[in-house]
Amino acid sequence: MAKDWKLKQRKPVRHKKLRGLLDRLTEPVAIEVDLSTAFLEQAEYGPWSLLIVDKSPLAMEVAIPDSETDGGSAHGGSVDGDSAPER
Repeated sequence: MAKDWKLKQRKPVRHKKLRGLLDRLTEPVAIEVDLSTAFLEQAEYGPWSLLIVDKSPLAMEVAIPDSETDGGSAHGGSVDGDSAPER
């Protein structure tokens, strides 16, 4: 049976909030992306956080299950660039 996931909590995001995230995404692959004129949004799709650029998904945050806790909770970095994912 297919999951009934929908795009939720879709909201515009300021460029300065995503600067750190964009740096973490582009530095390892040595590409430069100019998003100065792009419309940026953040949304939730099932268990994932999405970064949407001009109505197209650009990046997806996948939470890493925390095996050290008994609840199996997941943690990861914030899409708005406030913190880096723990490893």
